[in-house]
Parts: sequence; C-alpha cells; structure tokens
Amino acid sequence: CSSDLDWQILLKLKSDGVSLLIPDVQQMRALASALQVRFRAEVALGRFDHGIRTAKTMFAMSRHLGEHPTYVGNLVGIAIASVAIGPLEEMLEQPGCPNLYWALTNLPSPLVPVDKGTEGERTGILAEFRDLNDKVPMSADQIGRFIAHMDGLLGEPGKPINVRAWLEARTKDEGKLSAARRRLVQ
Repeated sequence: CSSDLDWQILLKLKSDGVSLLIPDVQQMRALASALQVRFRAEVALGRFDHGIRTAKTMFAMSRHLGEHPTYVGNLVGIAIASVAIGPLEEMLEQPGCPNLYWALTNLPSPLVPVDKGTEGERTGILAEFRDLNDKVPMSADQIGRFIAHMDGLLGEPGKPINVRAWLEARTKDEGKLSAARRRLVQ
C-alpha cells in the first residue's frame, strides 16, 4: 500500500473534529457489495482468473482504507476484507481452482492497519479542544462557548448533556477538588 496515499480530509478533520462526515467511505461499502456479487458470479462460472482479480481488488480496497485517517475508514476496510472471504472460500473449494496458499500466506499482517486511523482520531479529538489555551486564562464568554460546544458534543442528538452542572457539582465536592489539586501539584 502506498505510504503517500492522501484521502484529502485531514484539514477538514482538524476543523470539524469528531463531527466530520465521510460519505466516501460509505460508498466504498456499496462498491464492496457489488464486487462481492461479481466475485460470486465469477466463481459460479468457473472464471477463477477473474475471481482472483476481484479478490485482489477487494483486498487492495481494504488496505487503502487502512490508510484512512479515521477508525470508521479502517473498520470499513476490515469489513470489505471480511466480505471478500466468503466468495474466496467458495472459490477455493471448487475443482480446478488454482492453489492460492502462498499468495494468501504472503498477505500483509495486519491486512488493514489502524495506525493512520489512530493518528486521525487524535487530530479530531484535539480539534474539539482547540479553544483551550494553557498560556492565557479564558474569559467567562470563552468558557461559556466551550461548555456549550461540549454540551452538544457529549449529549445525544436533541438531548445535550449539561456540562456546566456537572462541573459545578465537582467544584463543590471538596474531596474531588483536593484530589485535583494534588494531581496539579504533581
């Protein structure tokens, strides 16, 4: 898999954070379903060379989704590889199918790495906290906007969480305040 693969969403991930929409990844799922149907037809017709090409395509899609900077992209890559396994097993059971032992043994491990997804998820989380600044105290207005953002982010659609009430409850708990002060000193 090419190390310079660019899904061109990293800047959008930095601005949208965890709210980023990735419709292109969902379209890959539909494409994989169509390829699975084609793969099964190729196996049923005994066109093993065509089936092998389709399997290669599906596994390559999986690998490329391993380069996607989100866990969702990585998980879709894993799902596509999984979808390819069924027809591949069917093909391997057919008389006249070539022996694919070495080809399958030499598949990369892991087939779909999640390293890029992990990096991207960190970027998305950092985007959610971009308004926090440890150099300058925040104004009451800045704190209010940040808390309102967190209310919407942490809640369910149409049912935000009241972060301010949660924070106020903790600031009145002397045990929690004392523990927080000890951690800050350390």
